[in-house]
Amino acid sequence: MGRHLAPKLKSQGHEVICLSSSQCDLRKRESLSEYQKGQFERIYHLAAWTQAGTFCDLRRGEQWIINQQINTNVLAWWHEEQPQAKLIALGTSASYSDALPMSEENYLKGVPSDSYVAYAYSKRSLLIGLQSLARQFGYRYLYLVPSTLYGPGYSLDGRQLHFIYDLIRKISNGLLYGHEVVLWGDGHQRRELVYVEDFAEILLHLADSCDNEVINVGAGESHSIREFVQLICDIMQYPHEKIAFDTNAFTGLRLKCLDISRLDSLMPDRNSTALANGLRRTIEWMSEAQNQK
Repeated sequence: MGRHLAPKLKSQGHEVICLSSSQCDLRKRESLSEYQKGQFERIYHLAAWTQAGTFCDLRRGEQWIINQQINTNVLAWWHEEQPQAKLIALGTSASYSDALPMSEENYLKGVPSDSYVAYAYSKRSLLIGLQSLARQFGYRYLYLVPSTLYGPGYSLDGRQLHFIYDLIRKISNGLLYGHEVVLWGDGHQRRELVYVEDFAEILLHLADSCDNEVINVGAGESHSIREFVQLICDIMQYPHEKIAFDTNAFTGLRLKCLDISRLDSLMPDRNSTALANGLRRTIEWMSEAQNQK
């Protein structure tokens, strides 16, 4: 996200300081000490320790501790050193309970899926921290809950990939080596995608216009994994009949689709990249990234 947001901020004339985990370990309180001088207008808190797939389930203890450290340190630094700044932070759709509609008033209600529970509650805790500081001290924040983002610039090395990148990689390998592609689940689980450039534009607009709100940012429609696979196969010219599904493998939630009524009321005329176009750009970028290795 930061790779797409920072250039847009700079193009608007802002001075931007971009911190990566390699230069600023947010688990450590002192990591932000050198940024105490001067006053920032905005702080974009995009950091989280997480990955796709089984990561949240298998490393839930570590994930709880590390994300609590990150969020607490950012909130404390904001409160103590930069209270004049507006803090824009990201939540997660995993925080929603499967038993309730995925609308903003339900974000803190119910119990999230057990596979993601530690990460989900760490993100809920972040929102509670924002709300509490704002209520006591009058600070300004914005908390956005994105659906799965996709597009160029995603980190492909040394991690479990979000489903859309995993699909593209597996089908690409199937095309390259001529073998059958095996995918997790039955293919009927449904997901929505938001193109990362679209999200960056939405983020900038809402940061200018909304204070102390929780806002879902989704596509407004979901597709089955089989539908995504068909689109990718069509773009890459891979035969559909070589796709197989492992119904015993981890599948995640059956449905992830956010209620975006609030977003629609705030940005009724926003532009959205067509799914086929976004997938084509993502496939082209992944192909180039692989060829550069």
